[in-house]
Amino acid sequence: MLFSQMKRAFTLIELLAVIAVIGVLMAILIPVIAGVRARAHNVECVSNLRQIGTALGLYTGDHGFELVYNASGGNVTWVQSLGPYVGDLEKEDLIGWNPRPDELDVRPKSIWACPESSLLTKQGSYSDYAINTMINESPTTLVPPPRKNSRLQTLQEPAKLIAIGDAKPSEDSEYCTRGLGPWISYNNSGLDGRHDGMANVLFWDFHVEAIDPTTMPANSYETQHNPPWVDAL
Repeated sequence: MLFSQMKRAFTLIELLAVIAVIGVLMAILIPVIAGVRARAHNVECVSNLRQIGTALGLYTGDHGFELVYNASGGNVTWVQSLGPYVGDLEKEDLIGWNPRPDELDVRPKSIWACPESSLLTKQGSYSDYAINTMINESPTTLVPPPRKNSRLQTLQEPAKLIAIGDAKPSEDSEYCTRGLGPWISYNNSGLDGRHDGMANVLFWDFHVEAIDPTTMPANSYETQHNPPWVDAL
């Protein structure tokens, strides 16, 4: 009677077996959870670029189908130009290409932040994304010589032309480049394959596609005059 009322404790072997099973389960679950998290980040990034694409379309419609400049009069960046269309930048923000002091050394806000990036905003940078400046750059900016398109209807192959995409930090500081292009050879044209080696890219027909940055054409006369960087002549 007394023996039957005694509680049986786990033996050392049983405890070790339980620990081993938990270890196996953790080894299986951790990569799965990490993969789910990465896929969720990719979905959010694609959603960001689609919303940026919507803002880009609204901007072009409001400006006679003129393509947004990387930096226009007063050095207003493309992010500042599109910001009012997503409701997170006011008109008083459109005063120059430098973030306000309270916006420095922080993560970009709302759709300008890719969840797979950890970069902080620095001088001239509001976003984890950058624009293809080979299509439309400020008239006062010196860039390589290919043709610049100023209006959406002048693009011959918009579905093949990069507009905006995941970008790496610039060569000399930890913030995202403001511009993408084949001349940025030190960082694979500025595109960052942070989604399992792929970069999410918005094209000028406003679709979003994942591409491998290492397959992007390098700086040459031929690649500067053909998609994906410059429209076909």
